[in-house]
Formats: sequence, structure tokens, C-alpha cells
Amino acid sequence: MDRRTAVRLLALAVAAGGVLGHSPYRQWQAYRKSRLIIVTSAADAASYRLGEAVAALLARELPETRALATRAPDAVGIVKLLASDQLEVAILAAEDARAAADGRGRFAGEGALPLRTLAVLGRYELVARADFPDARAEPIARTLAAHWQPPQAFEDAGR
Repeated sequence: MDRRTAVRLLALAVAAGGVLGHSPYRQWQAYRKSRLIIVTSAADAASYRLGEAVAALLARELPETRALATRAPDAVGIVKLLASDQLEVAILAAEDARAAADGRGRFAGEGALPLRTLAVLGRYELVARADFPDARAEPIARTLAAHWQPPQAFEDAGR
């Protein structure tokens, strides 16, 4: 292979790597902006079931939200996703939501994260970043206040 061919192949590889390296991030940005993604804890199975129930209700009553639930490894992972503005809405145990907002306990390393509570769901809270727009927060809060019924599993377990 001559030098010119090698340089062209190298340039092509660098260009392809640059395009591929950024493309998934842009797709993620578009995906998350077009949906209400409720992040829950994989370490807390009840959190995910609750998130699925909330997402199903919101998707039914507010279809424009295209709500869905997803999981982070644990509450610290949830707070990191919220703090980095990768996601905006989460289900946290009420005590974790307070600790994250104050930046104390296991959340001290992340610092205080201003949160707003959209709904109290038994011992959990549906929280959003403090800068979550009122125009999006209010319909969610109203819908949950009007239609929320805890899943039977939560009723049976005493939440």
C-alpha cells in the first residue's frame, strides 16, 4: 500500500470514528426530549414496579408525554442522572429524596440537588429537577392526583 492510500484510509477511519462517536449521544438527546423517562432503582424492585405503574397511567392519560420507566443501579445512580441533567424525573424513597435535596448521607458526594415533588406515592415520591418546567410538571401532578391508584402489590405489602 502506498503512502497516499494509507493516509486516505486513516482519514476515513478518523472521520467515521468521529461520526459514530457522536451519533448515539444525539440520538439519546432526541429520544429523552421526546419522552417522559421516569428513572427508578434497580436495587429496589418496588420502585421499578411503581415507576411502571406511574408511566402507564401517564401514557394513558397524557399520551403526549410518551411516559416510560427505566432503571438506574440504585438511588445514588438516580441522583447522578438527575444532577447531570441526563434525566429529569425519578421515583425515590421519600427519605432518599430529602437526603439528595440536602446533599447529605450517601448523596453528600453529589452535593445538594434541588428537587421538586410532583406526587407522593406512599413511601415514595415522584420527583423532578427543580428546573423542570411548570408547564410539564402541573399536568403530571394533576393527573396523578386525580387518577392514581397504587398497584395491588403495594396495597398488599402495606407499601
